[in-house]
Amino acid sequence: MPRQKPLRRFEPRYGVSASMIEAESKWLAREVDDHDLLSATDIETKCVERHVACERSWQHLCMILGDLSERERRTIQCLLFRDFHHILELYHCHVRSIHQAPAPSAQPVTPQMHSPGPFSEWLFNP
Repeated sequence: MPRQKPLRRFEPRYGVSASMIEAESKWLAREVDDHDLLSATDIETKCVERHVACERSWQHLCMILGDLSERERRTIQCLLFRDFHHILELYHCHVRSIHQAPAPSAQPVTPQMHSPGPFSEWLFNP
């Protein structure tokens, strides 16, 4: 029987604490457990489909942002960076809880996944 869909997202407008991220990571762990039941082929298929969907959405957002004023565009960038940061912290918390990883080393390990390209500090080309 599938799990009941919980309300589990934090509200970033009022700040996100470490305890909120830890609570959220428990829900993420449940999703990971659900995905662990899938075959490697199913996971790869989902990964590719979601990556394509993300790229498509990203390109569409970039086109739309081109029509906004500089101030509106910067506001959207600011909120996106905030939300990306929260999502990354959530996944860091989850992975640390599973592997009890030591403190970060000088050279981080690069995950084996589809990479959209090199990191740039700019969300959009200036």
